[in-house]
Amino acid sequence: MKYLLLFSVCIICSCQTKTSTKKDSGTTDSHYLDYLLKEYHERTLVGLFFVDSVYAKKLSPDLNLTTSSYCSIDTFFKRNMLATAEKYIGTIEDHKRNEIIHQLEYWLKNDALLSGVINNLNKDLIFGEIISDLPETQVFLKQYLTAPGQYWGSLDAGQSCKLYYDITGYLLTLNDEKRIAFFKQYFEVACRISLKNK
Repeated sequence: MKYLLLFSVCIICSCQTKTSTKKDSGTTDSHYLDYLLKEYHERTLVGLFFVDSVYAKKLSPDLNLTTSSYCSIDTFFKRNMLATAEKYIGTIEDHKRNEIIHQLEYWLKNDALLSGVINNLNKDLIFGEIISDLPETQVFLKQYLTAPGQYWGSLDAGQSCKLYYDITGYLLTLNDEKRIAFFKQYFEVACRISLKNK
């Protein structure tokens, strides 16, 4: 019953187009970004890195991402990156800023839904196992399975973290209908695996 309740809550959340994080018509993009930075701090900074290629290119030399460093990306953004992000956002043209903030909002919603299941449904639930059961995301997993006999359980920590960010990027390419369909499948698979592991 608790799985059905969690599944229902998650689907309702993913189906809503207006949320408590939705900016009102009187709020400027700068203020809305301030709100996101205050509420979701380093996840907003991480999301900005993934949705804005110009910002990503600017930070890449300092970040120096390798597959193994994706697990510590939050730590990087905790260190003095707030001022850098705010300064950068101030330089973006208005029409581009709107697009970036829209993408950032979706990235944060997707991040919350993806991680919420992993963090709250079952302590033994593994992200790679869910992804391996979804036909549309198997291609992302397969790029890390290079040796014969490898499967989702053979991913190292860095590959698992990188896979997570591959999926958050993929979700940004989906329209609302496909995004909702993805999360419906994602929650169904997560519940099925959780019940099987009981």
